[in-house]
Amino acid sequence: MKSTILYRWSDALRRFDLDPRLPNVGANEIAAWLSDDVRSRSTASEWINRFNNVTLGKENAGYLGTGNAHSVMAAKDLVYLECEHADEMKVLLTISHAIAALQHYCSFLSGDIKNADHLPKPFEVEYEAEGQRALDLYLETGGSLGLSRSDIEEHNRKIK
Repeated sequence: MKSTILYRWSDALRRFDLDPRLPNVGANEIAAWLSDDVRSRSTASEWINRFNNVTLGKENAGYLGTGNAHSVMAAKDLVYLECEHADEMKVLLTISHAIAALQHYCSFLSGDIKNADHLPKPFEVEYEAEGQRALDLYLETGGSLGLSRSDIEEHNRKIK
């Protein structure tokens, strides 16, 4: 599925932000994750690195973290995003499509987003499934929603 991420002017932020009122769940969840949780180029770069590390086997797939409102998980070459506050807000996308969305978001943040007279260029996102279907497909690929015992042991070993 493909959709276009749009922008809206935010008086509270005094800049453009991603518009979370998109007509489909998948693009809406991607936009909300970028705007609510990613929020900066440095965080976007961190996620790009983490997704690349999952692809290369340098980081375990599975639960990768929860931000302000969204949890991020990965399995094989897929990323699963879900909102912690709205059960229907779920999306499954490939790692390459997640990285592309993050790169587009970085480009947006690098632009003239504080100029109300300069509307940023919308960008397209692509994803595999949305809503309950996204969760079902993620679980069918062997994805997990939490940390495994070995994940917890590994994380504990790293912080000792």
